[in-house]
Amino acid sequence: MKRKMTAGLVAVVAITALVISSGYAGADEQLTPEEIRDMVLTNASAIDTYSFDLEMVMDMFMINETGSKIDLIELCTGKGVVDNINQEMATWMNLGTRITDKEELPETTLWMTLDLYIVNNTLYMQERIADESPNWTKMAMPEEDEYWGSEDDLKQQIKSHDQLKQQLDFLNDSEVMRLEDAVVDGVDCYVLKIEPNLENYWDDLMNHSTTDEMEMSDQNLSILDFYSQMNLTMTDWIAKDTKFPMMTLMTMELRSKDLAIPETEEKFSMWMDSEVVLRFYDYNKPVSIELPAAAENATELTTLPQFH
Repeated sequence: MKRKMTAGLVAVVAITALVISSGYAGADEQLTPEEIRDMVLTNASAIDTYSFDLEMVMDMFMINETGSKIDLIELCTGKGVVDNINQEMATWMNLGTRITDKEELPETTLWMTLDLYIVNNTLYMQERIADESPNWTKMAMPEEDEYWGSEDDLKQQIKSHDQLKQQLDFLNDSEVMRLEDAVVDGVDCYVLKIEPNLENYWDDLMNHSTTDEMEMSDQNLSILDFYSQMNLTMTDWIAKDTKFPMMTLMTMELRSKDLAIPETEEKFSMWMDSEVVLRFYDYNKPVSIELPAAAENATELTTLPQFH
């Protein structure tokens, strides 16, 4: 009798747990994409530190009016860490570019590394191309509170290296659609398809691409026209427990039959395909960002650095 009562109790507990979990699952299923997006943006304020990995591949093909063809393939891998509490950041990028001019020049491969640090309210950057000697530069930043809370030119430039910040900006100004849930690195995730508001994004980018907002150069206008023809799609995987982003996939496609390149009278036809994969991890774990000794002798800059 006692054994039957125990078995019955276990059955009741199991059924109760099943009903409760089903109830939560139902609530989870009923979340709209907008509700998930809002939870992500709200919870972003709880992110003190994070790390990320980046992989990018781009294939670009151009042909001019005379039929000369250029094929360019670029590969980029990188990683970084951001400390919002101490207002520090470090990113390390490796870029490889293979250029094939089918009419004139032999195939060429270029390699470059880019290291960027924000430490002690100073931006340090090192660009190294192929076997050239590394060159460190530095620039004093605005007051910390102004930098981390404003939209000045320097922040716009560096924001491209704060990968999570960039993705949250896209998410905040986009239409979202919920896809089938998935698992990333063993974590149950919501999946959102994002339709970015590209017009606002490019306008904002170009408005901060020069220190003189009253002057928009022909080159900037050409760049804006270039990007306005681009098709960009994004997918975000969001951890269900923390509502923190786990992964982002960005695909870009461009097909242009009449591309004007600054400082040349030639017209080019061009197509480009690019894919970027970002993985975010180690949220709110202790980090230590140490500036390399060589950076202590960096050349002081007085004008805004231009990042690639």
